[in-house]
Amino acid sequence: MNKSTLSLFIFFLSLSAFSQTLQSSTSSTNMSIDDRPTLTARLLSEQYKYTEDGMSISGQLSGIGLAGSQKFFAGFILSGDLQYLSGSPHYDGQLQSGDPLEASSRDSYYEVRGLIGRDDLILSPKAYVDWSLGMGYRALKNQIQDKAGYRREQSYQYLPALLGFNFSAMGLEFRAGAEYDIFLEGQNTTHLEDVSSELPPLHLKQHSGSGQRLSFSVQKKLKSMTLLARMDYTKWHVEDSEYKDVTLGDQTAWFYEPNNKTETTALSLGLSY
Repeated sequence: MNKSTLSLFIFFLSLSAFSQTLQSSTSSTNMSIDDRPTLTARLLSEQYKYTEDGMSISGQLSGIGLAGSQKFFAGFILSGDLQYLSGSPHYDGQLQSGDPLEASSRDSYYEVRGLIGRDDLILSPKAYVDWSLGMGYRALKNQIQDKAGYRREQSYQYLPALLGFNFSAMGLEFRAGAEYDIFLEGQNTTHLEDVSSELPPLHLKQHSGSGQRLSFSVQKKLKSMTLLARMDYTKWHVEDSEYKDVTLGDQTAWFYEPNNKTETTALSLGLSY
């Protein structure tokens, strides 16, 4: 367990103990912290940008998101969410020869997470704090739509730590959230066989990186459902991968996945039951 993971674990453990102490001295709240299971479905529209030295992929992606949560033993909440987005952003880069290349790109990714946390740190009758820790997995597929293009697959495993401030006003409920994602491991597969049948697919491991997310949502409770609007800004920074050599005939070349950044800004509308 690295220092970042240990520090976050100690922080959230202390926050859990404090929330239980505070809860015991707070008898009621006007906010609705529901014990029933909740299911949420969202439609997403996202502005996506991936950059590394000499190239970028940017454009609009769209998709869906599904989430569920259930409060269980000792006030802890078990939750999970899944989202899938796809689209045809624009590639701006260069060929191996150094010649510039602009083309359409076919991109899609999904992300799945499991979380456990609490939402009973009551600040006032109209405000409370929630927190959660968990495990996440993000997987991207990309293919440049050009004869010189090739398929690429990228996946991350990470530990998300979330903190949210919730408050009610004007008959609406608001949440402002911050998240830090501890990067565990990445796996990159570059299909060099798409360029030449004599080349093998290249599998590269990535060991260093981090992610951050800021979110803001507003919801309106109706009789049988809740309407939800949400905005998320997410940023990933992943360092250089390991190096691997590829030999073709009497020539050997070294390959690696370079330092890269991904930024997304997503808007979504949904319903909760």
